[in-house]
Amino acid sequence: MEDPQRNDHAQQPEVRRAVRVRGRGVRRHNRGRGRRGHGHRHVADEIRATLIDHVVNHGLTMAEAGRRVQPNVGRSTVSSIIQTFRRENRSAGLPHRGGRGPLFTPQQEDAICEMVIANNAIRLREIQSAIIDNHDISENIQSVSISTIDRVLRKKQMRMKQLYRVPFERNGDRVKELRYQYVQSIMDLESSEQPHRFIYVDEAGFNLTKGRRRGRNIIGHRATVDVPGQRGCANSYSHFRAIQHTTSRHIHRYTLQGSHPRWQWFATHNRMLMLFLPPYSPFLNPIEEFFFAWRWKVYDRQPHTQMTLLAAMDAACEDITAEACRGWIRHSKRFFPRCIAREDIHCDVDENMWPNRQERQEAAVSMELKAVLEVLEQLAPLSLAESWDNVGLLVEPSKPHPVKAILLTNDLTSAVMDEAEAMQCDLIISYHPPLFRPFKRLVQKDWKQQLAVRAIEGGIAVFSPHTSWDSAKGGLNDWLIGGLGGGRVSVLSQALCSAPQKNRLEFTARSQEELNNILKLLKETENSEAFQYTVLRNEEGGQQVILTCPSSALTPVVQTVLGNTTASQSFSITQVQQPPMLGCGQGRHIVLDEPVSVAVAVQRMKTHLGLPHLRLALGEQRSLDAVVKTAAVCAGSGASVLQGVKADLYVTGEMSHHEVLDAVAKGTSVVLSDHSNSERGFLSVFKERLASRLPDSVTIAISKRDRDPLEVV
Repeated sequence: MEDPQRNDHAQQPEVRRAVRVRGRGVRRHNRGRGRRGHGHRHVADEIRATLIDHVVNHGLTMAEAGRRVQPNVGRSTVSSIIQTFRRENRSAGLPHRGGRGPLFTPQQEDAICEMVIANNAIRLREIQSAIIDNHDISENIQSVSISTIDRVLRKKQMRMKQLYRVPFERNGDRVKELRYQYVQSIMDLESSEQPHRFIYVDEAGFNLTKGRRRGRNIIGHRATVDVPGQRGCANSYSHFRAIQHTTSRHIHRYTLQGSHPRWQWFATHNRMLMLFLPPYSPFLNPIEEFFFAWRWKVYDRQPHTQMTLLAAMDAACEDITAEACRGWIRHSKRFFPRCIAREDIHCDVDENMWPNRQERQEAAVSMELKAVLEVLEQLAPLSLAESWDNVGLLVEPSKPHPVKAILLTNDLTSAVMDEAEAMQCDLIISYHPPLFRPFKRLVQKDWKQQLAVRAIEGGIAVFSPHTSWDSAKGGLNDWLIGGLGGGRVSVLSQALCSAPQKNRLEFTARSQEELNNILKLLKETENSEAFQYTVLRNEEGGQQVILTCPSSALTPVVQTVLGNTTASQSFSITQVQQPPMLGCGQGRHIVLDEPVSVAVAVQRMKTHLGLPHLRLALGEQRSLDAVVKTAAVCAGSGASVLQGVKADLYVTGEMSHHEVLDAVAKGTSVVLSDHSNSERGFLSVFKERLASRLPDSVTIAISKRDRDPLEVV
């Protein structure tokens, strides 16, 4: 028998839970109607009309009508819509009439962004003052909060970021001329017969009191501020380091390169030659990259907690390898051609190229032809091409030409041109130049002239790299020889620097006064700004002068020097040989790390070139099992480059009958793939390199209709 009292107590919690579900507990969790809940959801006019049709015309309940639409609508919302319809005969909702309108117009918001673009270091309070004080922009806005300005900048994708100081003179005429003179001096030393060694010296500072400044700019752009020049820092530890670059085993002269004028004591040594690096040009100083790597290794040692700062700086130097230093030196020399051309060179990626928002959006979907050509020049300088070749931009549209689609091909034929027109191509990069011999007329009788006319009419630019790809470091020939395996690779026909021809003049002056008179006369001659000279003390106490001048200024310089009796007695002229460009040139030779048989070498080349068949001529007294230790390759028609090269195997596209017989008679086996088959596979490699330097919106395709005209049947 149940106890009635116990039964009443047992039911009470059940009643309280029911009240909580239907009462205040719901609203406490923001599920009911009211401003803090989700009941004031906007319902589109089309859905309102559908709900009215379901309830009034089809007799559905309000809950059923709410479940028939997407997204579902609650019963109370349907009820409100039906009541409004019956009361006011209206199905459309009323526009929002509450709240305050925006404080700034779109034009005023753009004006605020222009303030930030013009001055990345501007503060929010400075913007606030400018808005209140400048009534032409703000239209008598008397007050505005800092948070409102910050919301406007965030809406326009303006973000706070670290502020970088950029010297405004880094690409001035004076700095570019100093870079030019510095590179010329290095090239003259490299071509000198006297053995020498380069030593790069600089100092590094660890500032312990420096704080970072913050600025603003568009997302993807750095916040920068122009400063007069490099500034020193207080309360910092400085450390001197040197990187040594050896060019000879026998040391006769040291060339000290640095960016600081404190090391005057080096100049007193007769085996030391001082050469100062140009200002604002850290890319020419490999020790700058050394400092960058070294600084983080110092921080990893936690100075002042694990050890002193000076001890950490010394210990971190031991982690830098000699191979890394050689790589930094090679990297600095990559900028030499641009310094010779006196180009603008930025210390980092130029993220202020398009400060205008509209230009930035247009640049995101296309790239100007001139900018694409600059990228192609960086990948393979046209100066590396042979003198007989016809490379570069062969067809240029007359109107401004944004590039959105690029087609790569080995040969530009009528079928490839059809493909380019179908894909609405803007630029064709044809490895072989379709225009080689000069034209006197453009008519439809010749197929190459037809291609030129079609390109002009279609507004398609045509570019050909040809032998510049062959000669470039990491280019076509390096790719081709990579199919044989690893080994020690060298260039068969070394490429030389394309700088203007120079002459080296040496003479002696008895005193400083006599030297000053000669130099004064030299400065009055034509093209004197291109002169470079170095003064050394000889054993007799005289002044030995080494002067370098271009061939165009040689005659007036000789006349000036011969006018002095002392200088004419010790006068000599030497033509400066152009320095080689390391790793660049025609053809490649390899000494394999692991020798292979002829059969294995042929199979490797089949796989590398993607061909089922190759033509093979075995050298005299050679078989498929003969060992291949060395090989020489040249893409295309390589007989002239391979002639006389000692190797176990030649790999090229084509050779004449008698050229093959000559090689076979010397015991060298020959592998021929047909001309363009030795080149076409490099297009996929170049596509990846080009795509990494262009915006993602630029489409790069390899022709599907390009093929070698010869087939094995």
